[in-house]
Amino acid sequence: MKTLLQVLHKDDDSLKSLYLSSISKFGIAALLLFSMLNAVYNKNYLLSIIEFTYVFIFLFIIVKMESIKHIANYLVTYTFASIIAIAIYMAPTSNFTIIWSLVIPINSFFLLGLKGGRNLSILFFIYILFLLIFIKTDDLNLYLNPNITVSYAVIGLMAYVYELYHQQYNEQNINLIKQLAEEQDTLEQIAITDEMTGLYNREKMNKILEGEFSRYNRYDTQTTIMIIDIDEFKEINVSYGQQVGDTIIEEFVTLLKNNFRDIDCLGRWGGNEFLVVLPNTSVDDACSLAERFCLMVEKYNFGVVFSNTCSIGLSNFIDGDSINSVLARTTKLLHIVKSGGGNGYLHY
Repeated sequence: MKTLLQVLHKDDDSLKSLYLSSISKFGIAALLLFSMLNAVYNKNYLLSIIEFTYVFIFLFIIVKMESIKHIANYLVTYTFASIIAIAIYMAPTSNFTIIWSLVIPINSFFLLGLKGGRNLSILFFIYILFLLIFIKTDDLNLYLNPNITVSYAVIGLMAYVYELYHQQYNEQNINLIKQLAEEQDTLEQIAITDEMTGLYNREKMNKILEGEFSRYNRYDTQTTIMIIDIDEFKEINVSYGQQVGDTIIEEFVTLLKNNFRDIDCLGRWGGNEFLVVLPNTSVDDACSLAERFCLMVEKYNFGVVFSNTCSIGLSNFIDGDSINSVLARTTKLLHIVKSGGGNGYLHY
């Protein structure tokens, strides 16, 4: 079950990622559009056509591929890097080219994460070195001077270190949230569980009864409840001691778990009383379960006391019932069985 803390963290992280990613993508598209207009103004028509094409590619990616965000991020980032790579070669002295080439490492790490950002930044740096070594022109030499190249390397390293620490910080937060979620689940389980038997406690069983009673009123479903009592348990405690009594309860609970269905809800109702809620079960079917369980208990070897028996009262919801009335009716049936010597069941 998801905790409130997990949901809030996930929603907050998703909103931040969507917001920042959208700003980055639209920002890059706007910059490319500005660069295209600048290329037209400077009569570099080939570059302006290329950039105009890229603007449309960007807009298509942003609008049509947002549902597959991971792929969209890669397409946006590599498209931006490729247009800058073309601009370096075709218009290396442009202010746009010089400034925004330094943005590539930052954008790469932001949109692609640590591994993807590192790979693209290194690839782009190798491209710069390739141009510097093998493609020698006056304009390229002016652009690819040591200051610009070193600046790119420094910015890339800073972006890498930042993303590394950011990733570690996120992992610590995730681990903390998991720990808090586990602790919350543990506390919730403790709140609804009887410490000794591991069954639901009385408070939880009351809530289950409320749910089943609501279902009965809405859909007219058949729900039967049992109250089961260990016969002569008080005498056992007096004769053999509380430790033996606790052992009998634990073994009795094992019998309960092994002989009722997965859909049945078992809970400790009192000291040696247990409540069983049987959803979608008629009284006749519940009687068959009760008879079988009484025989099982009677034949079971409880150790020191050798054998013991139990008494069961059964009732289902009827028109005009309330939770209190069906519990009172079932308890009365249980007491009738016990007053008759126990080791049996009685239904309404």
